[in-house]
Amino acid sequence: MIKKGWLFVLPWSPEAIGGVSVVVVELCKAINRQSQYKPYILVEDWSAKRPKIIEKSDYIEIKYRLRRYSPEFCREKISFLLHYPYTLFTLLKIIKNYNIQVINPHYPSLSIMNLLLLKLLIKKIHFILSFHGSDLSDIRHKMNEVKAWHFIFEHVERVISCSRGMSERLISVFPQITAKSEHIHNGISSHFFMPICRRLKSVDYKLPSKFILSVGTFEYKKGQDVLIKAFAVIAHKFKDISLVLVGRAENELASYKQLTKELLLENRIYFYENIQPEHMIYFYSKAHLYVSSAREEPFGMAMLEAAALHVPVITSKTDGGCEIIENDVNGKLVDTNSVIELTERITELLTDNKKCDFFASNLFKKAKYQYTWDNALKKYLPEN
Repeated sequence: MIKKGWLFVLPWSPEAIGGVSVVVVELCKAINRQSQYKPYILVEDWSAKRPKIIEKSDYIEIKYRLRRYSPEFCREKISFLLHYPYTLFTLLKIIKNYNIQVINPHYPSLSIMNLLLLKLLIKKIHFILSFHGSDLSDIRHKMNEVKAWHFIFEHVERVISCSRGMSERLISVFPQITAKSEHIHNGISSHFFMPICRRLKSVDYKLPSKFILSVGTFEYKKGQDVLIKAFAVIAHKFKDISLVLVGRAENELASYKQLTKELLLENRIYFYENIQPEHMIYFYSKAHLYVSSAREEPFGMAMLEAAALHVPVITSKTDGGCEIIENDVNGKLVDTNSVIELTERITELLTDNKKCDFFASNLFKKAKYQYTWDNALKKYLPEN
């Protein structure tokens, strides 16, 4: 008897740098530990006209072209309709061959219409949508797609967001999903809690001796410019500390480097681009303080990863920040876009080691016992 299959769907490779990829891979690992399902990842790959099957250590990857559904009568919609019979036949074979019982797209787009129509033919399939942040923003900014999303939400069993705040925003746009919407917090990879000697691999990024760390894609919503400006205020007072910014290279990186140059801080602020997730432990293990100055942060796994390495955290009042950090209990919360308040809180912690230890200890306990991938998967599992 073939074990029941859980089909994750991603618009990119699970090996791509980014939090969504980490979430899917870690859920695959949790599925393997709990052994109720077998994990598969369907990757939307335009070059794969026929399914390409790749055996990975934690999952089976299936690359396949999924045409994007367009709600407007245009070339894209015609192409979708003309090719769908073959796509449907191919997807049905995948469902049958791997005994797929759950379809779970992450960062969904209208290309999932290929799978939803299939689900309508096979009633037993459980369909879960998982949202992570920018995917919701994409929907809200494409008003011509709203009607199609109403149809999608009507026919899925569950709509999961990575934070309570994000779930509330999704409901505000699509009130009809209230009964099927829920939030499930992400977890922390177990290797963050291994002994240091096992966690640190043979990597050396030549980091400064003492530094403030921030991790996030170099884009406007992550707000690294706010942190750079705050660091410029304290740089003259704390001459022994530097700022290390780690993230995926995106559209704001050049402007942040230019800002650093204008502030004459090129020898105090370091940029590290596209670091592999398994190497991040190296950065956390050497950081003196972790700061997130994001304008928007649906969850914020980096805060928990810092916590696993006993690094004290300061974060702006985003969805993730307010749901993870309790102000003056396990970290510090500051208003978004407030350079002045961020400067004050950084100064406060850089001059109070006892407070740093207190916050770090409390957040470590919360991270270790509350935010695990096994806990997250238990909430994902269908009730029947």
